Amino acid sequence: MRVFVVCFLFFLFLIQGSVLQWLLPQAWGTSFVVIPQLVLSGIVMLSLYGDEQMAVLFGFGFGLLHDIVYGPAWGISAFSTALTAYAAVLVSRHFPPYPWIAGLTNMVVQWIHLFIIYGWFRLFDFTQMPFFPAISYHIIPSVLFNVVCGFPIYFLISRIYRKNEQNTIQLFG
Repeated sequence: MRVFVVCFLFFLFLIQGSVLQWLLPQAWGTSFVVIPQLVLSGIVMLSLYGDEQMAVLFGFGFGLLHDIVYGPAWGISAFSTALTAYAAVLVSRHFPPYPWIAGLTNMVVQWIHLFIIYGWFRLFDFTQMPFFPAISYHIIPSVLFNVVCGFPIYFLISRIYRKNEQNTIQLFG
């Protein structure tokens, strides 16, 4: 099962870095920039069903992969993805993984992740964009796009976990 999860997250990583770049508004010349983070949505949905160690390790691993391939410095996405995956695990301890809980958790986690990334980029002077234009032109469109794209990911992961749950035998419970 973990091999499938890693392959699925790697597939999302490839999709967000290749195919989606041609379909997003910035490729058409608009002022809005959508930052696709399908891997983060996948990790959030996995953390609603899995344990905290798996979520944090997947978050750190795929965040570091994102830093190596796209980032100006190593560790920024790794830290923020692992932190937000842990936050999603904390939510999953208190609420069942209903679709609206998953969507709300994904939205909050996307906000937190993008604010952390923006804060680190401002701190290390990788960007000079002021706060309010960053919110209106980058963060809000990105969060909306990633929440909409997160629902098919949620339904696929919940179906896999329900199918896997039916194939297991529980003793004493």
